[in-house]
Amino acid sequence: MKANELQVFIDAALNYFDVNLGKGEIRVGEPSLSTTEKIAIYEYTGLINISGDKSGRVYFSSPVDLIKHVLEAMGETDVDDELVADLVGEIANSIAGNARSHFGGGFCLSVPTIFRDAERVQDISRESPAYIIPLTWRDNTSNIAVWFK
Repeated sequence: MKANELQVFIDAALNYFDVNLGKGEIRVGEPSLSTTEKIAIYEYTGLINISGDKSGRVYFSSPVDLIKHVLEAMGETDVDDELVADLVGEIANSIAGNARSHFGGGFCLSVPTIFRDAERVQDISRESPAYIIPLTWRDNTSNIAVWFK
């Protein structure tokens, strides 16, 4: 993956969080190419499959506390597990959708699959190394992982 392609996913994440939390609230860590054993997976993960001109996957994985903070910052007062899962899927979809606008119509996206079981996602992530983009909001860290075949 080229650096400018990885930057597309970083910009998409920043755009999502800038709109929903305020500019500069989310911090992006140093992206890295991970070995399949080192991928951090949190309590909630939204996975998008990519097909067409490029194939692979992108996911957004987050601890529940971060998502609850985001929901509260968005004005939600009655936060439950379903709302948390919905937001994780929305964030994954938004990041992948913004990347699609860069890569074009041949960048086809699946609907998000939401995982609440880190082991199932870990099985998927072992397929090949992924580019990991760590994100931090307040004291909570989440990540985006991107695989291209």
